[in-house]
Amino acid sequence: MHPAPPLFDGHNDLLSQLAAGKCTQADIQHGYDFGHIDLPRAQKGGFGGGFFAIFTEDSEQGITDVLAAMQSPPYHLPMPPKLPQNKALSQAIRQLAEFHRLTQAGLITPCTDMASVEKHLFAPDTLAAVLHSEGVEAIDRNCPRGLLSGRVAESQPNLVER
Repeated sequence: MHPAPPLFDGHNDLLSQLAAGKCTQADIQHGYDFGHIDLPRAQKGGFGGGFFAIFTEDSEQGITDVLAAMQSPPYHLPMPPKLPQNKALSQAIRQLAEFHRLTQAGLITPCTDMASVEKHLFAPDTLAAVLHSEGVEAIDRNCPRGLLSGRVAESQPNLVER
């Protein structure tokens, strides 16, 4: 019988959690009881890597109100106000810096093609990391280098409005 293949997550919010101060690099390295991802739990659970999302939001909107509204039908929320590009870019740069710090610490290995994902997915002490932009609010002519994946978020107004 072959061992189970490592898991590769389609999206995680670790970068925004780090940038917001909800966890630290030490938490990721040594483990913590709450939160998104840490290396000890990832190794124990067979998690080998994933898409590390850069996600920008208007923190003034209040996630508590959004979560409360999603507790009962019809689950229809109004579109939030458009996030100014300079504010989104500032958030994206902070999250990109967290990606770089995790890389420098050896906790993640940036992957820019399928061959590098396959190679690092099985590494014992690092996570295979594909940089991903969730939404395009921060993107202009100065798109972050190394971005492999991105998508237009339907939950926020952006440059590619319908």
